[in-house]
Amino acid sequence: MAASTRWERLRFALFMRLAATALFTRDALGLRFAPNHPEISHRRAAAALSSRLCHRLLIPAGRRQIEAQLTLPAQPPRALVLLCHGIGERLSFWTQVQLLLADAAIGSLVFHYSSYGQSRGPATTDAFESDARTAYAFLAALSPNTPLFLFGTSLGSAVAAHVAGSVDPQPAGLILSQGFPSLRAASAAVLALLGIRHPLLPRVMPDLWRSAEAVRSVRCPILVVHSPDDELFPASMGEALYHAAAQRPSCRQTFVSPSGFAHNDVSLRPSLGYWSPIMDFILAEAAHFTKNNDAAILGVTTRP
Repeated sequence: MAASTRWERLRFALFMRLAATALFTRDALGLRFAPNHPEISHRRAAAALSSRLCHRLLIPAGRRQIEAQLTLPAQPPRALVLLCHGIGERLSFWTQVQLLLADAAIGSLVFHYSSYGQSRGPATTDAFESDARTAYAFLAALSPNTPLFLFGTSLGSAVAAHVAGSVDPQPAGLILSQGFPSLRAASAAVLALLGIRHPLLPRVMPDLWRSAEAVRSVRCPILVVHSPDDELFPASMGEALYHAAAQRPSCRQTFVSPSGFAHNDVSLRPSLGYWSPIMDFILAEAAHFTKNNDAAILGVTTRP
């Protein structure tokens, strides 16, 4: 991603602050005045869920810390995955997903971006990407020989797409869920949902995240998951990410389109209908990644 200007960073930070505040205010008002609304009920249930497998922690990041939730299976994990969440989410929203992954022997870490929860710092694209790299390195150090994956949904799909090509070690796979090809395209979709279709308004959003371009430099298998029933980002956005990934030479990519899932169902109503293809991808690519690494140690060449 090209370096952002101070004006672009300010516009992005303002948008993030306004959007996150609006979403959290909606939750608070919903709990007070519409506690039985399905969306509010799902959020309340997610916030109340706890498990001995889930641990809150603060990851050192220079002079500050990143708030995160780590969930490991009872047995040694077959794979690890870093979860990059959406714009108006909290760590607790991901507990159900993390327990679902743990049942499949997959460990996971979800973290708060700068300005979320106890993660202090500016709300900028650079800060969010730095947070992801720090959380990724922390997770990699927990079990250096375990295949490590990057997952991002909604806003998090842009974060994951933009760090996947630069983290060390290279991910065993990248999963992009309910994502978008560019930040401006995402802005246009949000405005359209509000009934605002003026062609110039999306340009107020700085053109900082271009995920369709970013995935072309990623050299690991990519899974794109996008439900056609997403009310926020149309499935064509997921298809755009997949077609961009397909332009890479000698790399695998897969597109899955599970029906019947709204935008926030990914975390708030996780089901096997959505997550089974993701877990299958993680476990299959983990086995392939381990096989390749073992072959490399022995000096044997395998397929990419």
